[in-house]
Amino acid sequence: MSPPDPAWPATAARTAERILRTSPLIVRVDHIGSTSIPGLPAKNVIDLQVAVANVSDLDQVSVHLTAAGYPAVPGKWWDAPTSYQPDPEQWAKHLHANSDPGQHVNIHVRVVGSAGWFYTLSFRDWMRSDARHVYCYAAEKQRIASKYANDVNALNYAAEKKLWFRDYVEPQLYAWVDLNGWRPGRREKPHFMECSKAEANPNTVMAPEFSPVATRLPS
Repeated sequence: MSPPDPAWPATAARTAERILRTSPLIVRVDHIGSTSIPGLPAKNVIDLQVAVANVSDLDQVSVHLTAAGYPAVPGKWWDAPTSYQPDPEQWAKHLHANSDPGQHVNIHVRVVGSAGWFYTLSFRDWMRSDARHVYCYAAEKQRIASKYANDVNALNYAAEKKLWFRDYVEPQLYAWVDLNGWRPGRREKPHFMECSKAEANPNTVMAPEFSPVATRLPS
């Protein structure tokens, strides 16, 4: 893991804008994962969530991303369902990676409104809402990373971290969502930086979120 890098939001914003232009089927692109949370140590890998309107769009968007230099990671992918949303199909996604070795990027392609899409954005915003969550997550990541420091892969690290998400995150996260009426997109102005000042496509807006995000409005 690396200390928090102030360049991560800008890198994510540039990449999000580039990805948005790869396919007309992409609805929005959000900076997610540990690099999207202020003050949180993380691997130097930018995670982005690409949203499509329908399940039927997933395969075509994958073709477009691959052609643009973001090859698909082989296999079928699902995130682990929570006890609140147990249907595995609600957690299906396509996974892509950046072919540029200068900056590792993971791209998670999900359907808008699916449990995986909703959980990912709500977790990010819940973490940002209270520095205590960030402190606890950082401590847990460090504890598990130290425990499995000699492993040749991150499988044990990932498996044990899932337990923390199940026992610590889930109950608090869903309670916070209900208490605050949280919904994706209902965010304050960016704290880190304004999105690109490039001339805007009339079908494209920059959503007023906490971190850089690219969003295409439906016509």
